[in-house]
Amino acid sequence: MTSSTDILGSVIDHLRKRKLCRSIYQDLQMWKVDDFEKKNDHYTILLNYLGYCCQRITIKANPFPSVTIFNTLNDSHIAKFPEMNAGSAFSFVLNVERTRRCNASRHFSKETQMMSSLLHNLLDVIEEMQIAQIEISNLILIRFNSPSDEQLDLQLSFINFQSGWKVNLVLDISDLSRGIYPSEVLPHKVESPASTQYALSESMLNGIRTAVGDLDPGYSRILRVCRCVSEAVQVSSSRQ
Repeated sequence: MTSSTDILGSVIDHLRKRKLCRSIYQDLQMWKVDDFEKKNDHYTILLNYLGYCCQRITIKANPFPSVTIFNTLNDSHIAKFPEMNAGSAFSFVLNVERTRRCNASRHFSKETQMMSSLLHNLLDVIEEMQIAQIEISNLILIRFNSPSDEQLDLQLSFINFQSGWKVNLVLDISDLSRGIYPSEVLPHKVESPASTQYALSESMLNGIRTAVGDLDPGYSRILRVCRCVSEAVQVSSSRQ
């Protein structure tokens, strides 16, 4: 008989293999041409980025060469990441609903490369959160939030089911908007609810900050942060 542990391990292994295969594919090409139109003195190209985003690129030849770029999200595709407010992350990182202009068509290849990099790193973070949802039982909240045009936060909450103590973390992952994976990210906020019944001591919170700070930089950083904090919260009842 297959145990729940075996099933859980199989699901996590599947996600990891899917991530590897997707990474290899995305390195080759993350977009396809959905439409191409020539009208008078300009061309319009519609690119589809793995179903998550459509990019309309208009290239005009006269009177001066120029490129206009406009990105839109496919909300129904993004909805497959429920309870994360993933749309906020996609909007922030992919710079949607804003028209941008370049002065020459030579920027076309640079634009597709940058867009691919942006989406690639964002999907890496989201898949880490999917694995965390399955693997870490005391992770009770994952939420993307953009408090300003310049900042994207990832809010995480953990609980000790035995004691009821909770820890809230906020990670600044704004680097994703520059095509950079947050490989060294540290929580800029680590706190416990004000209620004394569910609050961890400041020494325990400092211990969590130190443990996260000791993690090696690199990919899967956010998943490793989640595992580290989860373990610290789970053993907190014996240390308070």
